[in-house]
Amino acid sequence: MVIERLRRSFDEVFRPGPERRLFYGWRIVGGASVVQTLVAGLFLQAYGAYVVPMQNDTGFSRTMLSAGFAMARTESAILGPAQGHLIDRFGPRTIMRIGVGLFGLGFILLSLIEHPWQFFLAMVILAVGASFAGFLSVTVVVVNWFRRRRATALGLASTGFAFGGLVVPGVTAVIATFGWRSAALWSGIAMLVLGPLAVQGMRHRPETLGLHVDGVPPDDDPLPDDDPPPDEEADDRTEPRSTGQHTGPEVDFTAKQAMRTAAFWQITFGHGLVVMLVAGLMVHLIPHLTELGYSLEFAGLIVAIVTIMQLCGMVFGGIFGDRVSKRVIVVTAMLMHGGGALVLSVAVTTPLVLVFAVLHGLAWGARGPLLGAWRADFFGSRSFGAIMGYSSIIVMFGAAGGPLLAGLLFDLLGDYTLTLQLLAGLAGIGAVLFYFVRKPAPPVPAETPAT
Repeated sequence: MVIERLRRSFDEVFRPGPERRLFYGWRIVGGASVVQTLVAGLFLQAYGAYVVPMQNDTGFSRTMLSAGFAMARTESAILGPAQGHLIDRFGPRTIMRIGVGLFGLGFILLSLIEHPWQFFLAMVILAVGASFAGFLSVTVVVVNWFRRRRATALGLASTGFAFGGLVVPGVTAVIATFGWRSAALWSGIAMLVLGPLAVQGMRHRPETLGLHVDGVPPDDDPLPDDDPPPDEEADDRTEPRSTGQHTGPEVDFTAKQAMRTAAFWQITFGHGLVVMLVAGLMVHLIPHLTELGYSLEFAGLIVAIVTIMQLCGMVFGGIFGDRVSKRVIVVTAMLMHGGGALVLSVAVTTPLVLVFAVLHGLAWGARGPLLGAWRADFFGSRSFGAIMGYSSIIVMFGAAGGPLLAGLLFDLLGDYTLTLQLLAGLAGIGAVLFYFVRKPAPPVPAETPAT
């Protein structure tokens, strides 16, 4: 009985086709997860481990090192709209191949820097590579392949970002043993070797392989509605009860139509605020813990614990996001982000640091994939790359602002206490924005994009 239930659950989640073969979309998810593991584990989550040894070796200030990461995230914001259009036009595999090459080159150049201009040049190349190979490209391709299990698929694809956190202790060990330059050099080589293999199987849409979204022809998969259009007579604050599924043909917005809605801007600014907190901690969590007297290896272990909690949040957030209100999960996660930052701001003992790791990791994992799925539920998949690209302008400026704010305040005040409290407050504002998001009415027929 138990085995039969497990078999049915497997079939329900992975949706094998008529010949009982695994739906190709799940291979897309696997490749996306590997790419995100490399980008996050070698750069985005590991950069904080480079800050202190780079400062000691080069004499660059904490503000300058933060500004390099901030500039890298700003570069991603500037590229966002163009990258979204390029993905929609040429497909994710071509863009991700370019990104993998630039990412590897950027790390190799970083290992050779001696002067500030060389540092910033290497960071720009790393930023373009991480952007082309990472989050935006991955999100677009997964959204194109899934609808009914979109939150689950995005959650599983995003586990790569979390697995990247498990790479960080290895990076810190290499830095502690061989130096940060050796770690940067081998990171670049690893990306150049493994990255092309991970992106080889990427395909833009299932139609290119003669398949269907979710692996099921639309006529064979009638589904209940997820979030019907707003009812003027209903209480605007009431979230419709739903199973998290979708019905009929998807309503597709163009990027211009999406940007005319309040929902686009509420999600975008809320996302930008929480990314300020997340990015600030990615760069400054390890330096903060070393300032508290912990070793570099212990700080890497805390990042790994955050990662384990993040993985739990991604899996359960994705599964529940396909069944219950995404709003409830996202708002709860935002409050956990803020609470974790407040705990870290007063943490003077190991148990408090662990409380932060649990709260922050679970919130990060549950919230991240659902914001992409939420956008796709509202605006469809036809122009999703462009929509995500324009949204990323605000989001990535948040990603740049968090590390830069933390670096500036550290150089002025000598610690991160005020920074953590300010970032917690911004997460609270983001929670309010997400709470009041409502699904926009479909665009008028005359403006609906042609099929």
